[in-house]
Amino acid sequence: MAGGNRLKRPRLRRLRTRRAKQGPFFSLLLGILLWAVPGHAQAPAVQRELSLDEVIDLALAKNAGLRAAEREVEAALKGHEAARGRLWPFADVFGDWQYSGPNEENKTRLLANIGRMPKLGPTLADNQPIGGVGRREFDHNLYALGLRVTYPLYVGGRIVAEIEANRLVTLLTRERLAQTADELIFNLSSTFYNLLRLRENVGATEANVRALEEARKNIGSLVEVGRAPRVDLFKVNTRLAAVRQELTRARNEVELAHAVLKTLMGLDVTEPLTVKGTLGTEAIPLDLGQDLRESERRRPELQARRRTVEVREQQVRIARGARLPSVSVRTQYLGGAGESEFGQPVGDFVVGVNVSVPLFTGGELTARIAQEEAKLARAREALEKARLDIQLDVQAAHLQTTEARERIATAQAALEEAREALRIEQLKMEVGKGIVEDLLDAQAAELQAETNHTRALADYNTALVARKKAIGRIR
Repeated sequence: MAGGNRLKRPRLRRLRTRRAKQGPFFSLLLGILLWAVPGHAQAPAVQRELSLDEVIDLALAKNAGLRAAEREVEAALKGHEAARGRLWPFADVFGDWQYSGPNEENKTRLLANIGRMPKLGPTLADNQPIGGVGRREFDHNLYALGLRVTYPLYVGGRIVAEIEANRLVTLLTRERLAQTADELIFNLSSTFYNLLRLRENVGATEANVRALEEARKNIGSLVEVGRAPRVDLFKVNTRLAAVRQELTRARNEVELAHAVLKTLMGLDVTEPLTVKGTLGTEAIPLDLGQDLRESERRRPELQARRRTVEVREQQVRIARGARLPSVSVRTQYLGGAGESEFGQPVGDFVVGVNVSVPLFTGGELTARIAQEEAKLARAREALEKARLDIQLDVQAAHLQTTEARERIATAQAALEEAREALRIEQLKMEVGKGIVEDLLDAQAAELQAETNHTRALADYNTALVARKKAIGRIR
């Protein structure tokens, strides 16, 4: 055995030396194998912890609804460019080609038909008269090619009105983009503050569970020595089971709020993400009159309604312009195969002015004007309604802010009293002079006070954001 061991040791040393020399190769091979294993294919994603400002910045860059609104602005800009293009002359190239069959009837035509487009290439075959008219023979393949340029001199102001209408539509889409951004920021902020509230509720519920577990432990000790009835332990266990169920529900609400926030941000719901921040209590001065005046100037919804009225005014102008004369200048050059009657290449050059005056349209123009005027009146009514709705938003935001601030003070006082009551009941139970129902009631009251206080804080922060949105300053 000893000799066998001596024979094995040099071999082991050789193997270790060989592995040492091949170390980089084995390391690379091991890395490839680990990468191929599904569990090691990629490093676990690092959970990001974002503040409210970071959440908003990321959402403004990735939210699909906001991107769609930006595409609408781009489309409106192109529409404005297209409308401006009508101020320039319109030029087009046109042409025609025709093949005539080989039979004599197709090859022979009367001179009276020569001028009909596109049969532009007659070739003199003979002078044998047919009914007193010289006969001509046509080529089998005939073609014509021309250039036409048209320029509108006067169309009743419709082109200028269309350009202005499209410019106003571009401004309208920008106001709607701003409105979409404001709505997104408000939804993000309210979801963010609600998420902070739910996390606080989870923490308070977890603390309540720990307190009940400690109470069960103490009461169990008292039951063992005969200083408390066993029914007290049953009551604590029942309450503990109910609070644990409440804790599960609160944790699920946190996960759902995370999913809502990630959806608003344009992220996948499986994206690892959490938030950081606190629910502030900073008081701000409120001036209803100043906020109402500022909302008149800054709210994108109101600006969009004003743009809509201006667009409708231009549409009425366009409809009325259809009654006026239209004047355009046209120039055209046409060339084709074959020769003319005098042996010259076939060609034609025309310059002219076209004038069109609508005399009778079956009431279509009158009805269209009335339709656009009705749309204009409806836009003006919508503008007034939007103005009143915005005033209501501002006043509601003021009332909600004031109410939430008062609730914070009330809830803070109630929370301090609930904590003191719970402390007293816990001391009484420790010395064996307390009643388990009083302890459970004090714990439930303390948890409810924590929930009310956190909700008041979240509502106050949300009301501050609602006020900024109401006056157009959320961004």
